[in-house]
Amino acid sequence: MNKLIFLIALFPFCLKAQSIDRQVISSLGASYSTSDIQLDQTVGETVITTESSNNIIITQGFHQPESDLTINVPEIDRTVEMKIYPNPTSSQVFVDITKVEAESINIQLIDLSGKLLYLKEGVAPLATKESIDMTPFATGTYILLLRDEKGQTVENFKIELLR
Repeated sequence: MNKLIFLIALFPFCLKAQSIDRQVISSLGASYSTSDIQLDQTVGETVITTESSNNIIITQGFHQPESDLTINVPEIDRTVEMKIYPNPTSSQVFVDITKVEAESINIQLIDLSGKLLYLKEGVAPLATKESIDMTPFATGTYILLLRDEKGQTVENFKIELLR
């Protein structure tokens, strides 16, 4: 009984918490600091998160400490009402635009390597129906992009061409 009381009395002094520090073993890296910011970098590090705002991009990896960094990126609320049909297709694709919040739309068709195959610029965004002849193109997957007058993508679609 005395041994049990002795062990119970010593038990709180025997406990130790485990502490794990973040570290990276890397073949190449560097650390830079100013009075306002510290930047650590390594080569070959796995990226776990990226934050961005305007012209600043910050990528956090394993060796960096927890961050209180909060960047608010405003959501772009674009209302787009349109139909792309038939999809898959064997000959033509119709682009039926009924509502887009833009002054004009550019319709682009690109292949998966990024090559521009079709371009129609300055399309009126309301009550527009365009057709794209797909017969000159090989069977495969294509991307249809609708961009506003500033060149920003309003909508994109994957189109399957079958024969």
